[in-house]
Amino acid sequence: MTRSVLNKTQRTFLEDILAEFGSVVSYEQIAPYVPYQEDVAKRRFVSRLSRAGWLVRIKKGLYQVAADIGSLGTLTISRYAIAQHLLPGSYVSFEAALQFHGLHDQLLQTTTSVGLQQRASATLEGYTYRFVKTTKQYFYGFEEHSFGDQSARIATVEKALIDMVQFHRSTYSADRVLEILSESRDDVDQKRLTAYLLKSNLTTQRVFGLLFDHLNLSYDKRLEESAKTSQAASRTEPHGQEYNAKWRLYYDPAMFRHYSSHQST
Repeated sequence: MTRSVLNKTQRTFLEDILAEFGSVVSYEQIAPYVPYQEDVAKRRFVSRLSRAGWLVRIKKGLYQVAADIGSLGTLTISRYAIAQHLLPGSYVSFEAALQFHGLHDQLLQTTTSVGLQQRASATLEGYTYRFVKTTKQYFYGFEEHSFGDQSARIATVEKALIDMVQFHRSTYSADRVLEILSESRDDVDQKRLTAYLLKSNLTTQRVFGLLFDHLNLSYDKRLEESAKTSQAASRTEPHGQEYNAKWRLYYDPAMFRHYSSHQST
């Protein structure tokens, strides 16, 4: 976005609220700093800065102060922290969490968070924030990280992998997890992954069991025992036609085309 030139009053206002509150501010915090008395005039002043791109609306009444390189410096809030503001208490997972841990190097257009409440997706400056609702049973496996004056919860590597399978079953998800287990296994805490899997749902356990077998990775035999607790078959994704009797799982064999079992030996 090309931002309009700030006048002296606007620049002083932005510098003052940055110094006092940091890069994320609420309307209630900044209203006393607006150089007008009437509430209507205050809101109009803030609205003009928002339309000009100097105050980026995160949600109703909450803004990110943004600035180009200049006397204000380069001021951007981490997308992880924005996701936290959009749904307080949630944690960032999926590819965005993997990217935080250095395991996803592709350009992202979406950050996906997991929370206990439903929240519609939001798009800010062309970037999308998506939210997945879960239950307390599966709400675990994240750590708090700081980003300047902001903080955010981010899934561990192991929980991000599990979430990708549990909340978005597809050939892509299974293939992405398979890639990391095959090529970046030193970055995965196998003991923690096993502990998390034993708390995951049946289909997720079966999918990981199939992936472990394909890569000749050792695993806790309780996963195999759990797979047999139900006669019903599971699916890695809706259209898989290949059936694995051990894990009682239908899958798409195409997800294995780049990761033959000899890669793990």
